[in-house]
Amino acid sequence: MRRSMRRRQRRSGSDNGSFWLCFSDLMSTLVLVLILIMFYSLYAHFDAMEEATARIISQETALSEKEDALAAQNDELESSRLALIEQQRELNAALEELEKAQLELAASQLSAEEKEELLSALQLKLEEQQSQIASQQSLMAQQEAQLEDLIGVRSKIIVELAGALNAANVQVNTDQKTGAIQLSSEVLFDVGQSVLSDLGKGFLQKFIPVYMEVLLSAEYDDSVSEIIIEGHTDSTGTYIENMALSQNRARAVFAYILSDEFVQLTPGQKEELRKMVTVNGRSFSDPVLDENGAEDMAASRRVEFKFRLHDESMIEQMRELLKSFE
Repeated sequence: MRRSMRRRQRRSGSDNGSFWLCFSDLMSTLVLVLILIMFYSLYAHFDAMEEATARIISQETALSEKEDALAAQNDELESSRLALIEQQRELNAALEELEKAQLELAASQLSAEEKEELLSALQLKLEEQQSQIASQQSLMAQQEAQLEDLIGVRSKIIVELAGALNAANVQVNTDQKTGAIQLSSEVLFDVGQSVLSDLGKGFLQKFIPVYMEVLLSAEYDDSVSEIIIEGHTDSTGTYIENMALSQNRARAVFAYILSDEFVQLTPGQKEELRKMVTVNGRSFSDPVLDENGAEDMAASRRVEFKFRLHDESMIEQMRELLKSFE
């Protein structure tokens, strides 16, 4: 009987030891899992910080490039102004020489009355020339101011759009010079289709309110004249087939924005868009090229959102005027 009791005690001790050993292994495993989760969380946090920092650096670089471009344009304007001043001096000198020669000729051949008439005509011509130069200088000054205003407004809109989209965690490709935003067709449509996918509708529900909040704001009400929605395709298929596809995709995007299903904009905002938006299809006439100059088929399939400012034609007029003085 004593032997039987000893055996039971041994078994009991052995079972207790196994239990505590298993418990210890379980706790070690849990601690290891917690450590792994903590390290993963730290990694994800630092990775997100690096991405955010990279986006900020990219935006600062783009803004610096715009400032450099504006400085270059100002230098070009200054050079043209100096050239205009020099031409005015040369013209004045030539007119003085002409006047002197004509007066000398008149003095030898004309009567006193004829000399006076000739002198009056020369004086009138000189005044007309000076008036034209003054008018051109005034026009250049006005167009220079308009150019600076347009560039400043466009740059400000681009920066505000980038900040608002980043804050809303909406990832898009933006042209830092023009402000054109490219939306991949793969996100919006199934291959070869022009009917918005559920994924595309969800993306537009996040993107459009942020985009329109900036462009339709009171601050830019007098600056933004037009919003353009453009469809683009790759070069697979004929030009006409892709023209129809690109147009239908751009129309589908705008039709969805104006539909009752799209509740992210107010009826007033939709009415304002009806007056401002132009929808175009570009087929494969404007492909996206890779670093080797070859067509990037996936990137070329896209829908672009662009905006146009009032009086942008003044820029072209000023450039033509500058060319006339070169």
